[in-house]
Amino acid sequence: MYTLVAIFAVLLLVGGGIATMLIGFSEKNREGDPSYDKRTKRNVAGLTLYYAIPVVLGMIAFIVFIFTRTR
Repeated sequence: MYTLVAIFAVLLLVGGGIATMLIGFSEKNREGDPSYDKRTKRNVAGLTLYYAIPVVLGMIAFIVFIFTRTR
């Protein structure tokens, strides 16, 4: 069971890394977006949520894992 979860996690990380590289090196991304640079406050708030939500969910999942494993 844990092996399948580990395999899924690794595949998810590798897939996310590949997708990030594809987006980062895309032609449209190289051109840039002038309106994006003007909305820094909104962009920072959005990016903070994108990182904060998975961190909180990961911590909850870890706590649930620890408490269910010890019983």
